[in-house]
Amino acid sequence: MSFWDPDEDIKVQSINGARSVTYTGTCVTYVGDALLNEEPGYDVTFAACSASLLGVGLGTMSITVTSPAGLVYQETNAPLISGEVALHPQ
Repeated sequence: MSFWDPDEDIKVQSINGARSVTYTGTCVTYVGDALLNEEPGYDVTFAACSASLLGVGLGTMSITVTSPAGLVYQETNAPLISGEVALHPQ
């Protein structure tokens, strides 16, 4: 999982594989360890929901990044206007 927010200058990159991947309807949620701006020690929860069944847009996404000290970054129900969400079994 890789995420970049140019407005906040935030880059999140998952490492060590997924701790969990769950599916609910047209949504998928990924939980794992992450780098934040290339620094280790963070957890990430990323969720994406497809709107393709509705025939409009690409869907929505939410991301939460935490450290042992608490919440570091969060974006919820943001529209997916570009990019892609793809899961690759490893």
